[in-house]
Amino acid sequence: MGKYIHISIRRNLLYLVNLIIFYYLRKVDLIIINSKYNFNDSLIFTLLMFFGEFFAGLAIQLYQTFFINEENNSNIFIGDKINSSISIKSSFSKNNKKKKRRLGIEFNFKKPKMKRADNILKIILLIFFSASFDFIEFAIATFYIPRFSIVSPTAEYRFGGIIIIIAALICRYAMKIKILKHQFYSLILIGICLVIIITLEIIYRGKGVSFGDFAFAHLLVLGYLIFVPFTDVIEKYLLEFNYMSPFIILMIESIFGFIFISIYSAGENPFQDIKRIYKENSAGEFVLLLFLLFLYFAFSGGVNVYKILVNGLYSPMAKTLAVYILNPFLYLYYFIKGNDFVSNNERNYFYFIVNMFIALIVSFFGCVFNEFLVLSFCGLDHETHYSVSKRASDLEIINDLKIMEDFDSSFGE
Repeated sequence: MGKYIHISIRRNLLYLVNLIIFYYLRKVDLIIINSKYNFNDSLIFTLLMFFGEFFAGLAIQLYQTFFINEENNSNIFIGDKINSSISIKSSFSKNNKKKKRRLGIEFNFKKPKMKRADNILKIILLIFFSASFDFIEFAIATFYIPRFSIVSPTAEYRFGGIIIIIAALICRYAMKIKILKHQFYSLILIGICLVIIITLEIIYRGKGVSFGDFAFAHLLVLGYLIFVPFTDVIEKYLLEFNYMSPFIILMIESIFGFIFISIYSAGENPFQDIKRIYKENSAGEFVLLLFLLFLYFAFSGGVNVYKILVNGLYSPMAKTLAVYILNPFLYLYYFIKGNDFVSNNERNYFYFIVNMFIALIVSFFGCVFNEFLVLSFCGLDHETHYSVSKRASDLEIINDLKIMEDFDSSFGE
């Protein structure tokens, strides 16, 4: 099997690993809060998400400004191009001898001069749209979708393949990023899996319910997921073409987010659920809730920081893979608990096993798309970084051998 599948070890996998850790820690924390306190219909999570995003961005930005820059009397850059923040992968690394790593983030020093693609007004407008999409995602996911009992608790995870497909298409047509052969076929297979999942959902969860309500509720889920890649691609664009600090982006996005929440919740108290729990539960239970909410705030900061770093280092498609790759464990949890994969009030093993199998297929081809796995048949590896690097290395060896042969011939004469 190793003859046909190669594992590509990519640089800075720590960013991906940290994103996975923070994302699933936040998810577990959310599950505990919702199951223990019936907190499903509160916008407090959206508010905490933006607070976490703001303070995480602010903390790292201040750290680099007052400690990193002070120590090195220099600015910092990100990615293949200039940035005023951090370096994710640097084509200038040969010229930068000083490097520091903090919180798994590598800081490089020396700032080459690069011109931004857009003016300040357009940049602010892009961040505004990014924040608005982010707000809509969280508002739908935490406020509206839970109101529909016909929606599976794992629907947003099982339909997640649509994020990779749409993100790839946006990158192709908006950022002119070519879809290579192995990526094209990966998208087709992920799309087929998505169609199968939706079909199974209609068959097993559409029984005995109004088709209109069922369709509307699941369109909400798909709509929520469709907004995700737009935010990711905008952040990718700002990093690669406008060389912005990822932490400045996070802070500005969160400020817009606070504005959206203020407008949306005008006349309402977003803390009403906290007050209810304070009155209905003991002091110990209330303190536990505050601690869990604090964890949600902290994990949200970590998720947003590493999400934008992965977007800059890899792509929105790689970021989506990172936050969905452990989904089978969530499926197993909800199946054992009896909240999902149920038909006629009984656990449906066929429904569950098929979804688990499809989740593994989607994760597999997500890895193929992002070249963490390279398939060496049917020419699927020809355009991958692994094969291109190998051909370049082989060509270099051939050229070196030719030079040696020429040298030997000259010496012989």
